[in-house]
Amino acid sequence: MDGVIPVSKSLDSVGAMARSPVDLAMVIEMLQETGPNHNERLSQLMTQKWDGLRIGFVDEKIWKLPENLCKNDDEALSQMRKEYHSVMKALSDAGVHVEYPVQLPPGDKVWPEIRDIISYEFQQVFNRYLETLESSQVSNLQELVDWNNQHADIELPKEYPSQSSLESALQCKISAAEHAETLAFLRELAGPNGIDQILNLFELDAIASLSDSPLSSVASAAGYPIVTMPLGILDMNGRPFGISMTASKHQEKKLFQIMSAWETLGARQPPPALMEEANQAQP
Repeated sequence: MDGVIPVSKSLDSVGAMARSPVDLAMVIEMLQETGPNHNERLSQLMTQKWDGLRIGFVDEKIWKLPENLCKNDDEALSQMRKEYHSVMKALSDAGVHVEYPVQLPPGDKVWPEIRDIISYEFQQVFNRYLETLESSQVSNLQELVDWNNQHADIELPKEYPSQSSLESALQCKISAAEHAETLAFLRELAGPNGIDQILNLFELDAIASLSDSPLSSVASAAGYPIVTMPLGILDMNGRPFGISMTASKHQEKKLFQIMSAWETLGARQPPPALMEEANQAQP
């Protein structure tokens, strides 16, 4: 986590975004160069084969973000759900065992505990990050809050006048024992009693959901890997949308195999807005 502005030591992890699974494998290999798994060669998993894979899909009508996080649009939801079911059929046609629907702990079962963990850990990890800076006007969270108040005309403009999240972290009253208990409960709920339970019940390799869903929160709560792949582009505004998949602990290799095979489903088209920019940039 060197050089990363952290939120939580228990929930944060460094990932990467790339144009293709091959590029992503190279980036992750570089990130792991000094770690315990530095001899792993993810690029060897780029087989583009679905051989023997079994994937579960959650019910997309249940697994969506709440209105306070993302205002739902019927047209967008309809298109995303249509593509979601289309890809299930495509995978089934390719020989993948598709299990639908499967159940996982929903977002509202993990979000309260995630908030408590972030509240407890943020000040500690943020202070440690600030200590690593060679040059900074502040050295801890309290000094940052004070700095923002003293320079409110710059740091707290009328468009964004609040730093309530930072102030709340300073006022956290959660004890170390309460934090340890919450983290253990969260890991068990999302991991062994959530993701693993479904993987084992249906003998699955991964569980999928539309990316506009709480799946990333559940995977983070469990401490399990998660990947996102392109699925389509919204007709209404040109925004890309994707599909996310999570697997059990230390099963990154399985997800890389899936990402590699995903490329066989068809050519990926860039968003219209990017195409327009690229055309305008040409001499």
